[in-house]
Order: sequence, then C-alpha cells, then structure tokens
Amino acid sequence: MDISSKPEIWGAFGDFIGGILNPFLSFAAFISVLITVFMQQAQLKQNEKQLEMTRSELTLSTEELKRSADAQNIQIETAKLQNFESTFFNLLNRFESQVAHLIRVYIAEDVGKDSNVPSKFELDRDTRYCGFEHLRYELYKYQEYYSSEQYGGEDPERCDSKKSYDGISNQGHHCIVLNSYFMHFKFIIDFIEESDISDKRKYYRVLFSELTNGELIFVFYQVLYGTALVELKVEIEKYSLFEYIGYRGLIDNAFDLSKYNMTAYGNNKAIKTNMEYYFKEKSNKNLKRDS
Repeated sequence: MDISSKPEIWGAFGDFIGGILNPFLSFAAFISVLITVFMQQAQLKQNEKQLEMTRSELTLSTEELKRSADAQNIQIETAKLQNFESTFFNLLNRFESQVAHLIRVYIAEDVGKDSNVPSKFELDRDTRYCGFEHLRYELYKYQEYYSSEQYGGEDPERCDSKKSYDGISNQGHHCIVLNSYFMHFKFIIDFIEESDISDKRKYYRVLFSELTNGELIFVFYQVLYGTALVELKVEIEKYSLFEYIGYRGLIDNAFDLSKYNMTAYGNNKAIKTNMEYYFKEKSNKNLKRDS
C-alpha cells in the first residue's frame, strides 16, 4: 500500500485519529481526577481517624493527669490535716498540764481548805476540776462581798456578775492563774483560726468539750467582760459551744445567759426552758410598767 504524500490526506487522517483518541484521553483524565479525589477522601478519612485517636488519647491523658492531680491534692490535704491534728492534740495535752501546774503552784493550798470542793491532785484532770470549782465558789464570795460590805445597810445593792468577775480576775493569785490560763487558751484558739482547715467547728467543739464546767463558766465571763477573747463570742454562738454549760453556776444565770444569742446553747433543753420563762417574765414586767 502506497503512503500518500499529499498533506491534505494526512491532515484528514490526523483529524480522524484525534477525533477517536480525544474522548478516550478526556475520559482517562476524568478517571484520573476521580481516582485522585477518592484517594484524597480516603486520606482525609484516615487523617480524621488519626486525629480522633489522638484526641481520645489526649482526653485520656488529661483525665489521667486530673485524677493524678486530685489524688495528689487529697494526699496533701490529708497530710496537712494530720499535721494539724497532731499539733492540736499535743497543744490540748500541754494545756492541761500547764493549767494543772498553775493550780498546784498558786492555789493548791486554798483549794485544800475549801470545803465546797474535793482536793484531788493526783491527775491533771482532777486538779483542773478542783481548781476551777474552787474559783467558781470564790466568784460567789466576791459577789457576796461586794453586795454586803461595799454597799452595806439592811438592803444592800446586789453585785452583778461583771463586778464579781472583775473582782476575782484582778486579785492576787486568782489573777495570776486566770491571766495565765486565758493566755494559753487563746493560743489554741489562734492556732485553730489561723489554720486553713475547712471544718473548724469540729475542733472548737473538741476544745470546749475538754473544759470542766468551772472553766466553761470562766470562759463565759471572760468573753463578756475581758479583752483577750472578745472575738470568740462569734464562734461560741455560731458553733453552739456552750451547749453543755452548767448554767446554774453563773452569778445571774438567766440574765447572764441572755447576753449571748440562744444559738450559743445549741439543743440544751434546760437552758431553752429557763430562757423562755425568763423572756416571758421580762415581757410581762415591761407590759405592766408601760400600762
């Protein structure tokens, strides 16, 4: 077969071949683009899965770090509480021995002569009880003295609890014992207040549960009439710290009890009953006076 040398024949042949190949080439290019798109989508999905796995791993790591941090914080708080309690109970033991020492040194002889109280000095707790029972009866003596001797006459003016307390807390060995007592007592109060523990109520109530009734009565008056423990009144009323006080040992029991908010006495039914009667009588007297 002869190959034509005419250009127009080759041009027509080229157009023929181009007409046949162009659709195939276009289709091949289209298929190539589709394959590329599918491959990119597959790659994107794979990347998304990897990102999701990475995100999950980061979440787990964050949670693990948080649990670890929480556990560490709990350990730190537990250690702080243990250190606080160790110091707190050591202070209570030291406080008891210091108070017993004060009583033995300064008023043991007077306690021994006081027929109103036993005089046992074997244990520090016994010494504290006997010493403050003696001081409580001495408080009554100051009241009697200032009521009769100072005012005299057939109907002497009655001495109130403030004058009685001022009298006993500013005289001789009584003054030494009480000043030293409240100095040590305030140290424990300051220790509780300056700590960063959350449940301070618990330790206030532990401290007050350790006090004998005589001590509670003197704390009662010191907060009202002294200077060192004035701010303690807030905690007493907030935490019901006089819930177990033997109020009949007070000079003017109902009148003195009214100087604190009733929350100071918690669920003490005897005090509540006594105070309901007191306020009722007071109200009746006011009505009669106004009428």
